[in-house]
Amino acid sequence: MNRRGTLIAGLAAAGAALVVIAIVASSGGFGSGGRHVVPELRGQRLDVAQSRLDAIGLDSDTKGGGTFGVVVSSNWRVCDQDPRPGVTARNVLLIVDRECEWPVPDVTGLTLKQAKRVLGRGGTPYVVGYPDGWPPPPAGARVEVCEEDPSASYEPTSTPIHLTVNRLCELPDLTGLVLTRAIERLAGAGIEVRALTDTGLRIANGTGWRVCEQNPPAGSLARLDRFTVYRTCELPDVTGLVLPRAIEKLTAAGVAVTTLTSAGRRVANGTPGWWVCEQDPSAYEAADRVTLTVRRDCAPAARAVPTSPENPLPYVEGDALDTAEAALAVIGVHSTVVRSRWSTEHDPALLEVCHQDPPAGFGVAPGHAAVLYVAEDCYSEWPSGFRR
Repeated sequence: MNRRGTLIAGLAAAGAALVVIAIVASSGGFGSGGRHVVPELRGQRLDVAQSRLDAIGLDSDTKGGGTFGVVVSSNWRVCDQDPRPGVTARNVLLIVDRECEWPVPDVTGLTLKQAKRVLGRGGTPYVVGYPDGWPPPPAGARVEVCEEDPSASYEPTSTPIHLTVNRLCELPDLTGLVLTRAIERLAGAGIEVRALTDTGLRIANGTGWRVCEQNPPAGSLARLDRFTVYRTCELPDVTGLVLPRAIEKLTAAGVAVTTLTSAGRRVANGTPGWWVCEQDPSAYEAADRVTLTVRRDCAPAARAVPTSPENPLPYVEGDALDTAEAALAVIGVHSTVVRSRWSTEHDPALLEVCHQDPPAGFGVAPGHAAVLYVAEDCYSEWPSGFRR
């Protein structure tokens, strides 16, 4: 062959090689496609998974399919994949079977990062969601797994686990805390806080306020926490004290004080020579302010006589209010009733005596009355020290 013929043959062979390379490149075969992030495919029908990969531009191969291999792709499911979701790759190997089963470990309470590691060890697929359509937290924020569906069990699952996550799964109990401290506890957790007085006034500055109620209650999964705040959640008992001492205790509690005589005339706070005979609201109530009724001759009420009395008080804690009052009347003892703030409108027959002062076995000083602290439910409406 002459030189010209040799050159033409060489060019023809090179052209054929270029055509082959072009065909391979255009088909994406032999792993020559672009690199893309691999999606979660486990649990999906094979035909759906393959369509998703084609749309992304990823090649795929199939492993499994029984003796005759995969004939109808819609009859098979992806039970595993290589590489796992989130990895950048060119090719994905889909491992298929008629039905898939994965272990269901308990990942509630773990951070999402920890849960992913646990589920990854067993090859269990999962999807992540947020409660009630809440928007996801900022990228990189720490989130906890609050719920998983199906729940952890010894039985495997044939569907991916749905993880419900949030920055905070359970609201802490913040009742009794100063408002500024309560807000600090929720800072950074994505929980919106609204602090209101019992009249609905919005409180922006938490100084001097305490959280007496929260809604939703502690333990709830929430994105909004509403606080009902007062200056104090448990008003001190100042009945029977001289006025200066009563003012001192109430000032320490942060409440405003109005002092009136029984005729309704104002008395300057701290004026000596007056006794506190009544207070409104009653002791242990949540309050911002308190009104004291004072008299010159009001000695401390409901104080136990230290010596053995002629008619000792019976034990009436746990009795219905009307029953307890009748038992005291039999021995000639008058009684003063202090209702919880939730029981002010209830029938006396429906109220229970949660605490008595003086206690059973003691007497009441002449001219004084026993005090009965009552509620419809002692265990939720009074402090633990008053529960029988």
